[in-house]
Amino acid sequence: VLAHELGHISRSHGRFGAWIHRLGHSWSSVLESLDERGFAGSGVARRLLGWYVPRLAACTVALEREQEHEADRAAADAAGARHAALALVRATALAPAVGRYWDGVYRRVVDDAAPPPAVFAGVADAVLAVPHADGKAAVDRALALTTETTDTHPALAERLAAIGCGAGALDVADALAPPALSAADALLGRDTHARLRERLSSRWYHSVQDGWMER
Repeated sequence: VLAHELGHISRSHGRFGAWIHRLGHSWSSVLESLDERGFAGSGVARRLLGWYVPRLAACTVALEREQEHEADRAAADAAGARHAALALVRATALAPAVGRYWDGVYRRVVDDAAPPPAVFAGVADAVLAVPHADGKAAVDRALALTTETTDTHPALAERLAAIGCGAGALDVADALAPPALSAADALLGRDTHARLRERLSSRWYHSVQDGWMER
């Protein structure tokens, strides 16, 4: 996972994404300004943008998918194709549980006057509690999907095949087995991991506190 994200960083993918979104926003702002001023040529501009913007969006999404493949290749080169593939499978299996966890956190605003503390400790608990059957079902659903033209990420089966480790070559049970030692503990040490988790939880708490209390 770290190698995948470092692959994005080393290729400046985030910088490209920010630039392309600014470009789209700039064109929209130009059109709005022409309409507000009643510019006589705004109809021509609207037709031009009606042709250009969808093509810009389609090319952008295609490039984003290629960037994911590029980062996957970086992960496979750094950690080995099998490890990169297992990480993709495990992330897919756990994603629904992570989503449910955060949904539950934000629903607590109805009853709790303040955000929950130590919120990131709860993420680890949520993913470790995922039943094997639920994780496998999530992976099976993902493997049945194909990449759509509007997807920013390629489908799981396509990503696995691209790094030379198709689903048939993987032991899904191996990917879903909870680790004896978390990667964060192994790489950082338990004490450092705990401190970073507390720092992240504190930063999240203060970033949402005002909006939480207002709601």
